[in-house]
Amino acid sequence: MKAALYLRVSSTEQTTENQVPALQAYAKSRGYDIVEVYQEQESAWKSGHQKELHRLLSDCRNGRRK
Repeated sequence: MKAALYLRVSSTEQTTENQVPALQAYAKSRGYDIVEVYQEQESAWKSGHQKELHRLLSDCRNGRRK
């Protein structure tokens, strides 16, 4: 089964780099094939600033698959 990862951090003290390996291991242990990783560093309250989230949702709506 194919899957995508979405990671978001909201401060400069946080990083998505330490989250990716754990999420990849989780997906692999359940038999998922990760086809895309969406990452951004944006505060959740800033409307319209989550470009990667919008790209992910657009890809889902358009049936994008690798």
